[in-house]
Amino acid sequence: MKDGEFHDREKELEFLRQRAASLSRGELIILYGRRRVGKTELVRRFLQEAGGVYLYVDYCEPRELLRLISKDVREQTGEFVEVGDWDTFFEWLSTKRVVAIDEFQRLHSVSRLALTRLQRWWDERLKSKPLMLILVGSSIGMLERVATGPSAPLYGRATSELKLEPFPYAEVRRVFRELPERSRIGIYGIFGGTPHYLHFVDPKKPLLECVREAILERGSALFEEPPSLLRMELKEATRYNSILAAISRGKRTVKEISDTTGIEANKLTYYLECLRDWLDLVEVRKPVLGKEKMGRYYIKDHFFNFWYVHVFTNRSRLERGEVEPVVKEIERGLSTYLGPVFEDVVRELLLRYNGGSIKGYRLSFEEIGSWWDRMGNEIDLCAAGREEVLLGEVKWGEREMGREVLDALFQKAERLPRKWKKRFLLVSAGGFTEGCKRSAESEGVLCLDLTEIARLFDQLESRRPTALKPS
Repeated sequence: MKDGEFHDREKELEFLRQRAASLSRGELIILYGRRRVGKTELVRRFLQEAGGVYLYVDYCEPRELLRLISKDVREQTGEFVEVGDWDTFFEWLSTKRVVAIDEFQRLHSVSRLALTRLQRWWDERLKSKPLMLILVGSSIGMLERVATGPSAPLYGRATSELKLEPFPYAEVRRVFRELPERSRIGIYGIFGGTPHYLHFVDPKKPLLECVREAILERGSALFEEPPSLLRMELKEATRYNSILAAISRGKRTVKEISDTTGIEANKLTYYLECLRDWLDLVEVRKPVLGKEKMGRYYIKDHFFNFWYVHVFTNRSRLERGEVEPVVKEIERGLSTYLGPVFEDVVRELLLRYNGGSIKGYRLSFEEIGSWWDRMGNEIDLCAAGREEVLLGEVKWGEREMGREVLDALFQKAERLPRKWKKRFLLVSAGGFTEGCKRSAESEGVLCLDLTEIARLFDQLESRRPTALKPS
């Protein structure tokens, strides 16, 4: 992915364009999301079109921040405005049409007076002005304290909230359209969907060479990325490091994570909530058709998961410059590592076809995920509607899937409640044996190989609407 490329933000850009085009009263827009997902780039693209002003909140004394704001205003507009206090700043703001303030949540630490003054200015003057004020934030939890939470100074004043997510697989494969599907899934599984990380993938090089150069070598761009981001956002980064490492090694429950890290379970809940609600790095998945208390913790971001699996656990070797053994280790385990990633890709595909059909199979479900029980039985894919459930097994390896996988799926399906009509799906990146194909056809089971997965994503791409241009 080349620097300067801009992907998959047409919907968000068009939203901002429409808001600006119909501007008659104050628009207070909260734009938020994890670090590195492209919030600043989106805002800059929009400001280039709209002719707005971009301001950045750094960690410094309030007087220094006001001086920097004066400098930014002068450089971008040519206006010599001496912003000596917050009232002067908001007076200037009332004369503008479009202004974006990046890392806005830092005002909670830098100057809470700025937040209370903005609250008053918005209520008394700014909301009646033709002003579009975009507040951009990276720390989701801190943004709650200043803007979106019930006790926040700006609570209830935002006219729109826009969350920018990492790219889904469909967009990552579009970025690397010249590569075969297996390579694209490998890129997604290691670098995830964060635009900044994808910049370090050179499609002309082997994937593991990109991994070596961008992630594994000391001083490389992403060698320190996860702990560095944790230190920026959290006070006890060491504990969060240990928790993420435990989850990456398959510790899924509070008890398992507590036993691995040594953090007491009653304290661990707080840290897990921070990773989930504040940083959006961790999620809890419950079994479809199962109970909430059977939930399991997963790292949401594929790059973070890869880093904790392979960099965190090999940090000493990498610091000594022993990169090659780690590359070999990654190569040996890559197929196993990418298995759950492929399951995520298949779930995304089914979500995109929900309400439609695949090879004549009508899809209609309200919930999708996996299924498991306390006896250790698991089904990779479970999509439940009101009356029927689709159950599937997903295999990433290069070997053909045999009939025994289908037989095992039928047996596990017997453990689910009988009230649902059950349908079945097999997905195999390596294809299917002739025996498996015959059995699946006779049983009415949908089978998809990697070529068909690619074709189905391509069909979605061909139906993709063209982004609207600004008038």
